[in-house]
Amino acid sequence: MVFLAENVSEAVPMREIFWNVGDWVEPVLFFVFVPILLAVFLYGLWRRYQLWRMGGPEREKRLDQIGRRIKLTLKGVFASKTMYYDMWAGIIHGLIFFGFLILFFFGAVLDAINLHVGEHLLDTHLIQGVPYLVQSLILEIGGFMLLIGCVMAAVRRYIVRPAHLEQSAGAGIILLALFLVGLTGFAVEGFRLGADEPQWAAWSIGGKISTDIFSSVGVTGNLWIGSHQVMWWVHMLLSFGFIAYIAWSKLRHMCTAAANIFLQSLRPRGEVPAIEDIEEQERWGSGRIEHFTWKQLLDLDACTRCGRCEANCPAHLTEKPLSPKKVIGDMKSRMELVPSLPKPKEGENAEEFDDGRTPLVGELIEDDALWACTGCLACLEHCPVEISVADKIIDMRRHLTLMESRFPKEMQTAFDGMENNSNPYKIGNDTRLDFLKDVEEVRVYAELEESERPGLCYFAGCSASFDPRNQKVAVAFIRLLKKAGVDFAMLGPEENCCGDSARRLGNEYLSQSLAQMNVETFKNYGIKKIVITCPHGYNTLKNEYHQFGAELEVISHIEFLQQLISEGRLKPARPVEGRVLYHDSCYLGRHNGIYDAPRDIMYAIPGLRPAEFERSREHAFCCGGGGGRMWLDETIGKNINEVRTQEALDEEPKMIATACPFCMTMFEDGLKAKEAEGRVKAIDLCELLLQSVE
Repeated sequence: MVFLAENVSEAVPMREIFWNVGDWVEPVLFFVFVPILLAVFLYGLWRRYQLWRMGGPEREKRLDQIGRRIKLTLKGVFASKTMYYDMWAGIIHGLIFFGFLILFFFGAVLDAINLHVGEHLLDTHLIQGVPYLVQSLILEIGGFMLLIGCVMAAVRRYIVRPAHLEQSAGAGIILLALFLVGLTGFAVEGFRLGADEPQWAAWSIGGKISTDIFSSVGVTGNLWIGSHQVMWWVHMLLSFGFIAYIAWSKLRHMCTAAANIFLQSLRPRGEVPAIEDIEEQERWGSGRIEHFTWKQLLDLDACTRCGRCEANCPAHLTEKPLSPKKVIGDMKSRMELVPSLPKPKEGENAEEFDDGRTPLVGELIEDDALWACTGCLACLEHCPVEISVADKIIDMRRHLTLMESRFPKEMQTAFDGMENNSNPYKIGNDTRLDFLKDVEEVRVYAELEESERPGLCYFAGCSASFDPRNQKVAVAFIRLLKKAGVDFAMLGPEENCCGDSARRLGNEYLSQSLAQMNVETFKNYGIKKIVITCPHGYNTLKNEYHQFGAELEVISHIEFLQQLISEGRLKPARPVEGRVLYHDSCYLGRHNGIYDAPRDIMYAIPGLRPAEFERSREHAFCCGGGGGRMWLDETIGKNINEVRTQEALDEEPKMIATACPFCMTMFEDGLKAKEAEGRVKAIDLCELLLQSVE
């Protein structure tokens, strides 16, 4: 990282390493400074590693698919799309990060190669002439990038600071240190050029500017040489000290973030890991920091506290007590506290031992914060280093629900319904198909001979079966299937709740029971292919039922309809006039990456004028019904669904299109609250399509 200027004694431009600082410097640097630097740096990382080790075993493979992991790491470190979601923050990070890398690799690394390989082994300069001039210019660019990035970061942090960016002394020290490293580098180069200006000095733009500045304040003669020696040591000590400091400051994320990206889950984003062998476990969920896995504790050290998760969390933005950043920060403070606490003596139960700490769940992280999460994954989507907060919240919910039976009273109603009636509505499960009796006839697997059973099962889900508004969506979808000539059947009373809400509310035992019953039914009828009108059920069946032995092809009704249109089996022909906004369901979008299919359907309908929310696709704002929140009252802050509904009304649409029964319910309630039912209608995409298909 050291800036060294041209070798003024040679006619050919080249870099003379350790010019003007004495022959004794090289052995001292490489045999004293470097070993001390590495020891301090590695010891700092080793101390953090000891903290991660207090976590439990990991629940999934973290060292499989090495090639894919390397690609994801390179992309995440060097070309992260997420980093530039916040454009100014991304630009600042890019200037500092790539400026630092340029100085390190084109300066320190190339100088070391030139010295040890070129001068010591080959007795020549490897980098001279045009290659040296190019190296010099690249170093100038890197130095300016670093300085400009530091200045922009200081302005953003201390003058125009966004609310989610917290102040900290450590951040200020890091910025100042980086700025001084870059500034003293240009100063070293300036003093070097001042000793004797070579004809190629113009390639060292920053150095030449420094030389002119020093000349203007009276630096002349031998003062150039002496000043160069002093500044060289200042720059060297600053650079070495900064590198050693990395492992002891928040800058350790330069290491932990890359490790975290490499070790990220390769499971689908929407999958929640199961509690394996649940009957044999002594505890369920995580109530203490030691209950989390070692990878979840590594997450805590990868966090840079940039606040992007908080700035995009619908619960936080509607004044709930949940801040994903605070959850991570509270867990990290507890992780750092544990080593200093008294330990249980031999024979004492570690779980029951009172070490005097405040409970993690319930006090340090309050219950209301945990229950506020909608599981929308906006925090993960906007995290540049792939930190999942939702998995930790679900683990803490499991602890509250299964270990302490401490949860909002409305949850008990939903749990009772799922346990006794196989649906959260507490309606007799034998009535699942009653809404179709006077509307449409459908075939039911139990009534068909084995040879008559179709390959496609329509799994309606609880909302489509029992909620009057969403029953209309199911009817519309069934009619579209018949118009397209699709051969399908339904399970009827043998269909159980998929278990999505139970799992995300922490009742893993109930969720697994429901899933196992459904899987047994699928196997009984040989069902391998399922289409479903609920994104929550789609995500659960597609991404989680393999945990219970299911081998299924699961298709969202939106993707299925888009496929039928593309095959010409459904032909939208009748115009449907009006401006329509499509709301991206979190469980179709961020969980499963389905963004284009719903828009393809809208553009296929004549007369329709599709429009977008200001926050759409990956950035879409949650409706408020996910993560089991569908069954909980919203009593703190603003209602999430009303905030999203107002966003829609601001665009003055005729219709708000959804592809999710929970979103439908949330918008229907939001329109009522905003007294906008008469002028705006919430409608499912399959209902829109049915109006157009002849």
